[in-house]
Amino acid sequence: MKKILKTIVIRTLFVIAAFAVIGLLTSQLKAQVSSGSVSGSVIDRSSGTPIEGADVTINRIKDSSLVKGGQTDAAGKFTISDVPFGNYYIRVSLVGYNLSIVSGVTLSEAKTSITIDPVKLSSGSTTTEEIVVESEKSLIEFKPDKKVFNVSKNLTSQGGMLIDLLREIPSVTVDQDGNVTLRGGEGVKIMIDGRPSGLDGQSRTIILEQTPASDVESVELITNPSAKYEAEGSTGIINIVMKKDVKKGVGYNGTLGLNAGTGDKYNGQFSLSLKSEKITIYGNYGYNSRNMTMSGFSDRVYYNNTLLSSINENSSALGRGRSHSVKLGLDYYIDKLNTFGISVNFRGNTRGRTNTGFYKEYDLNNNLITDYYSTSISDDIGKSLDVNANYMMRFKTPQQVLTADVSFSRDIDDETNNSSNTYSMPVNNTPPLRNEYSNEKDYSFRGQVDYVHPLNKDSKLEAGYRGNYDQRDNGYRVENFDYSTNQYITDVNQSNDFLYKQQVHALYGIYSNQFGGFGFSLGGRVEQTFIKGELTNTGQNFDRNYIDFFPSLSVSQKLSSTSELQASYSRRVNRPRMRQLNPFRSTSWGNTNNYSEGNPNLNPEFSDAFELSFIQYVKWATITPSIFYRYTRDEISRTRTLIDSVSTLSTFVNYNNSRSYGGELIVNLNPAKFMSLNSTFSYYRSEVDATNLQTGLKNSGDSWTARTMANFILPADFNLQASYFYSGRRVSAQGTFEPVQSLDMAIKKDFFDKKLSITARVSDLLDQAKYKFNFYDVDFSEVSERHRDSRTFFLGITYNFGQQDKKQQKRKRGNENNEGDDDDGYGF
Repeated sequence: MKKILKTIVIRTLFVIAAFAVIGLLTSQLKAQVSSGSVSGSVIDRSSGTPIEGADVTINRIKDSSLVKGGQTDAAGKFTISDVPFGNYYIRVSLVGYNLSIVSGVTLSEAKTSITIDPVKLSSGSTTTEEIVVESEKSLIEFKPDKKVFNVSKNLTSQGGMLIDLLREIPSVTVDQDGNVTLRGGEGVKIMIDGRPSGLDGQSRTIILEQTPASDVESVELITNPSAKYEAEGSTGIINIVMKKDVKKGVGYNGTLGLNAGTGDKYNGQFSLSLKSEKITIYGNYGYNSRNMTMSGFSDRVYYNNTLLSSINENSSALGRGRSHSVKLGLDYYIDKLNTFGISVNFRGNTRGRTNTGFYKEYDLNNNLITDYYSTSISDDIGKSLDVNANYMMRFKTPQQVLTADVSFSRDIDDETNNSSNTYSMPVNNTPPLRNEYSNEKDYSFRGQVDYVHPLNKDSKLEAGYRGNYDQRDNGYRVENFDYSTNQYITDVNQSNDFLYKQQVHALYGIYSNQFGGFGFSLGGRVEQTFIKGELTNTGQNFDRNYIDFFPSLSVSQKLSSTSELQASYSRRVNRPRMRQLNPFRSTSWGNTNNYSEGNPNLNPEFSDAFELSFIQYVKWATITPSIFYRYTRDEISRTRTLIDSVSTLSTFVNYNNSRSYGGELIVNLNPAKFMSLNSTFSYYRSEVDATNLQTGLKNSGDSWTARTMANFILPADFNLQASYFYSGRRVSAQGTFEPVQSLDMAIKKDFFDKKLSITARVSDLLDQAKYKFNFYDVDFSEVSERHRDSRTFFLGITYNFGQQDKKQQKRKRGNENNEGDDDDGYGF
């Protein structure tokens, strides 16, 4: 306990000292301007000609009060200057035309000049209550603690799954097994709407592969989370925000989408929401059917072996998956200050896979001594249920908010695997036959309370509690065929039942303040962890209890009206997962030379992360360079060693430490109204120290990733998009991952005022997404490669429908938008 208290005190003093130094260095910078300008043009919707003399007013969102106004000139253009920083909507009106509203206009020191898209007025009565809302989010939004990628604008992932969408996100890399890394680090926390939603267990890949990308509104990257967020995830958090299809105004709206791809890939989605003044009801249904093929090879060479010189494997697989998902939700607006919501989400899926492997073993003279092929047929049935209830209380004081969130989830997964090995050398008339049965049951409960208390217009306090309880029961049974009795016999040495329980209780507090152009946020989080695991068939068990402190600090300085400097520090943790702790030893299908087991003695890995970023806004571009450094103690990693003359054991160990540092550059270009370009370049160096396992076991290397997305708005409502990704070689303690690249393209055509859209896209156009790994050990080396049918052509159609009461929307506008409120309501 003394050691823990000492650590807490030292880290607290460190972040306070860092804040004091940075504040002292920046306190002398000049004061900033406090107003900006808004410009644009007004045209006739039917003829496209400029409209002269239209009235343009700028109104505050929070109270609809008039701030500034003006009229369009002979060219239909207007410019309104000296507008104070804030959040506004613009009213455009003229006798003989319907009123039009442009929402989402924000002026700040980071963006002092805004040019809105041309406002199109429709002929009609000046007294009509119809409002046309014309606003569009940019592809990337930079917020104080995260980057938001509005993926609904991403055409190259439409018709695909969530895992395809993540491959399009800058700084994120996804391999062919569905493993996700962020800036080269594997300890990333993935959430859906701020909750794990089954993404912490073995079903992560299933959820990513069977959730349609069209259901996603945005993806948030939080590379250096504050103390408000759960400390889990040593490299950061990826939060996936799902669509609710709830628009402002009383009425209904919905979306119907169908997609078909080569190789028997199909999916469809339907969503509908109904909204009154007091209640919103929303729901959606999704279906996905996808077949997938895969091929690969593995060549292993032994050193100083007395039996074998090498083993060669060539494999292929055919996978098939079907899934259904249903979500229903309700939001009840008790009054202007209180809101209650509840949602239920059910997913059901079936997966099948047929694997074939050909194996050859050679003796010391390179003579073939063993030749066989293995087949494996597996079937998987999974069901999951997520229930969430949330409550939000707003106070009369602006930005004072109390939220509560409770969620429960249950995942059940049953898998059957039948395998056999057929030998041609030596000849075996009784080939081994094996059945495997796996049953996993996961239960999770989460409760959270958050409170934000503004001290004045520039400072606030935040505090909260979060409690997590997870229980996972993983049963595994193996049967081998006995030719003497002509029946399958249970192998008790290969069967087990592993029970895992984890509790995490957390308290956090954050103080934030703003002094002119300088702002800071200082926070701390304490988490108490209880872990218990038991291998019931052997009685082997373990208990782990520990408490840790996670400080965070972020500072920002406005250098000018168009530039800002940000710096942050946080401490993170990556706790071992159930499969990493399960001490049971098992073999992989078809290859009895490969074993795997968990390590119950694993320690959690802790990371200290620093990041410095700069944001520069210019007329037609946003440029964001950043540098980062991450030091990880007791890094968790997979390792492979020989356990006899030919067999290897894969398990998990703690390395001494690792370091990762580098830079990132994000550039958003808008050189013309018909063209936009987003490019990201990341460079990082990784250094791994595993000398605690083996003398001299170190590795280091440089790697980089680049991603570019170009978007073109063509005549006749066509939209063309191209996306290219390249990931350079990266290292681990025992090998290297070879570079991988891919090119995606898509084109979309809109009809009927964008109510109907048809999209055609092709993924991995050049068929280059191959994954290769080089493994090195003192006793053997191995080269492996795998390739899926990633080149796929998709054709999709989307239809949007709905009806809003625009009169209600206009009347409620001032109540539905609260200036300065950026609370997302997610249960972190």
